[in-house]
Amino acid sequence: MSFNVYVTNKIGATSMGVYQLIISLYAFFITLSNFGISFATTRIVAENISKGNKKCATLAVRLCLLFSLITSIISVVFIFIFGKILSNTILHDEIYRYPIYILAITLPFVSIAATINGYFTAKRKAYKNAISQIIEQFFQIIIVYFILAIFMPKEPIYSAIALGIASLASEICSFLYIFISYVIEIKKEKKDNLLCECTSKKEIIKNINHIAVPVAITSCIRSFLVTIKNSLIPIGLKKSGMSYDDALAKYGIINAIALPLLLFPSVFVNSFSNLLMPEFSRYMAKNDYNKMRIVINKIFKITLLFSCFIIFLFLIFADDICSIIYKSKETSIYVKILAPMLIVTYLDTIVDSMLRGIDEQVSVMKVNILDLFISIFLIYFMLPKIGIIGYILVIYISEFLNSTLSIKKLMKKVKVKFKLFDWIIKPCFAGLLTTKILSLLSNQVTFSIYTKLILYTSLFFCFIFLLSCLKKEDLKI
Repeated sequence: MSFNVYVTNKIGATSMGVYQLIISLYAFFITLSNFGISFATTRIVAENISKGNKKCATLAVRLCLLFSLITSIISVVFIFIFGKILSNTILHDEIYRYPIYILAITLPFVSIAATINGYFTAKRKAYKNAISQIIEQFFQIIIVYFILAIFMPKEPIYSAIALGIASLASEICSFLYIFISYVIEIKKEKKDNLLCECTSKKEIIKNINHIAVPVAITSCIRSFLVTIKNSLIPIGLKKSGMSYDDALAKYGIINAIALPLLLFPSVFVNSFSNLLMPEFSRYMAKNDYNKMRIVINKIFKITLLFSCFIIFLFLIFADDICSIIYKSKETSIYVKILAPMLIVTYLDTIVDSMLRGIDEQVSVMKVNILDLFISIFLIYFMLPKIGIIGYILVIYISEFLNSTLSIKKLMKKVKVKFKLFDWIIKPCFAGLLTTKILSLLSNQVTFSIYTKLILYTSLFFCFIFLLSCLKKEDLKI
């Protein structure tokens, strides 16, 4: 998030908007190159380890790595052949093909690393994935800082190329770490006695295809629709009366500044969301629905409580936070407007991980695709008429539709009841009481923002425990 602030301040909101469009296209090819293999790796390895079939798990990883390499190379070739057409169609200027070419080179590294990350997640060694991400971010920040400090590319194309070069270098560094970690792990496995039953290669490939192909097809459709959706936003804003540069700037402010700030606290829930998929795969392999229900109840309660805490925090402190970080009042307006949607946004990622763990990955993708079709339809018709307000409405409709359908699917599959009063109404009431008391205190005494934050946190959690929203046993799973 800090990196985004620095880059946006250096290259401007318009250049950041352009880069967000390029990243949207790049994300589609990441999906295409990975082809659902990392997801299949996690599922297959977790299931085989739970059954004691370590040899089968090791063989499955090797096959998944081979598939990742093949699909990523195909994606790279496709980009270099059709890069000019893609740049003209999606970005409306063929000159942007150059940063796309640079990012294309990263695909084999990203795809193979994602597969290895899936392996480590299944083995409950996600700290290795975290280290690789830290390495990637560290090198990306250092390289971008160096390029922008020395060369200061002001034009959007040169800024995009600079960011593309930084992404390439950082992905290679991250890949080297995770690949070396994988080689060391495999050598340890060889020392162990892997004399356990294993199905044939054909059976493993069949299993990979069963999991990866539906995910890959639906993921590619979803990613393609996301790319179309994002490319339509500046066009729709321009039709509403803005200049194209202003439209890109608004798009950049919301997508590269306001939303990253709102989503930043989700690191606390996303840190375990990826771990839920292999855990639920293990529960599913043992038909342990009772354990699933216990985990779902506790995680829903904690996540929604946390979401309410963050929503009211942004509603109260958005002006102060944006002044300190971004030095922009315009950003704080969008942060306040978009904050209430976090009630479902944080939970949606967790629900999707749970559904994938119980073999409902296709259902997840169907919901995502339906959501995107509706979003594209709304963007096409609403943005030219009501501009930026229409885009904000689309974000809300998209988030609530996607989350509601996914939650309903999980509730039905595992037979869990959604406790609206305990999970949402009571925490929101605690937030309202805290906001009111803090407002009354602020009218009497002048506090610094840090004192206000301490008061807000203390008051909120006092009310949470007084209203019995959270108990000690809820923190143990």
